[in-house]
Amino acid sequence: MIYAIHGKKRVGKDTVAYMIHDATGAMPYALAYPIHESLAYAFDKHDYNITYKMVSGQTPFNRERGLFKEGEVKRILHNALDWNHHKRPFLKLEITRAHSLVDQIELQDGELWSVRRLMQALGTDIVVRVRPYYWLDAVEPLAINNDIVVIDVRQQHELDFFRSRDAAIMFVYRQTNLSDNHVTEQGLEPIPTDFIIHNDLGVGPLRSRVNEIIQLNQSLRKRNARPKPSCDQYPESASV
Repeated sequence: MIYAIHGKKRVGKDTVAYMIHDATGAMPYALAYPIHESLAYAFDKHDYNITYKMVSGQTPFNRERGLFKEGEVKRILHNALDWNHHKRPFLKLEITRAHSLVDQIELQDGELWSVRRLMQALGTDIVVRVRPYYWLDAVEPLAINNDIVVIDVRQQHELDFFRSRDAAIMFVYRQTNLSDNHVTEQGLEPIPTDFIIHNDLGVGPLRSRVNEIIQLNQSLRKRNARPKPSCDQYPESASV
């Protein structure tokens, strides 16, 4: 069973994921995990003192703050690509193109990139351009024998991927007054079979809604899984 969560930043996707884990045992997984790991590797390689926990948002570290100049951006992204290539190899043409895309990055005068902007560039602007399903390919082995909850579905091809695998899709909404022009923060459109969560009333109502969705999803799946009557359940027609 796969649960897949979509929502813009700061709407509570991680909170919903861990509520699902508490209720079902489903293992939380973020498509961004290897992005976080590879950037943390690059930061460590160049002594930036930015840890994995800082990159993944587990500390008060401000991931939105501009820190990196153009040369630093390229160096970090090249190293992060190499880390991913070592873990799950790209085709030669893909990794060559990915490094070329890094070389083409140009920052405006005085512009500094944040950790979040590096995540967006690596995850979407570079890797998804050379292999759209690279981050999704890591999900399949995890879901073979486990229930998982994917925390960060952000793009249409990701949503289509999970719908094609009969995942329970959840859209989380909350008024944050935050803006981000990157394609991954524009929001996607739900369809009637998706579940909607409005996270504006606090933890209690949120947990109640998550549990309600889990129960409804389980009920719908049991109903859809009922076997159709076989021919053996009916008497044979009389021959003429």
